[in-house]
Amino acid sequence: MLKEEILLNSIHYNVVPLKSFQESLDSFPKRSQRKIKEKIEKMLTVDPYRYIMLKGIYTYKNVSFVGLRKMKTGVKGHRGGVYILYRICEECRKNGYYKKSGDKCEFCDDGMEKRVVLFIVRPRSMGY
Repeated sequence: MLKEEILLNSIHYNVVPLKSFQESLDSFPKRSQRKIKEKIEKMLTVDPYRYIMLKGIYTYKNVSFVGLRKMKTGVKGHRGGVYILYRICEECRKNGYYKKSGDKCEFCDDGMEKRVVLFIVRPRSMGY
């Protein structure tokens, strides 16, 4: 199968960065921000299921999240690169992760399934 055929047959997901993601991204230099955004566009819009899901609950700013996935990417100046935490809307609704988390995205009921919601980006040296 040719690369063009693969791209034509792919389902593209829309990416929605939350305020927490944008705030965490702003802590990186502009060059690193660009590289992170390019990697997200390249990988998460085509196959967000490719990356593993975190086990258990992830707490950020006193809010607990279930069903988050992580993607890693290299960034100059950060040994080990960075990780991006995200959730896939169709998976969240199907498995009720928003109920288990006790918090629901404000746009959750708009019927759009093919969407990836970005929560945070952090250096891997800070842990998960």
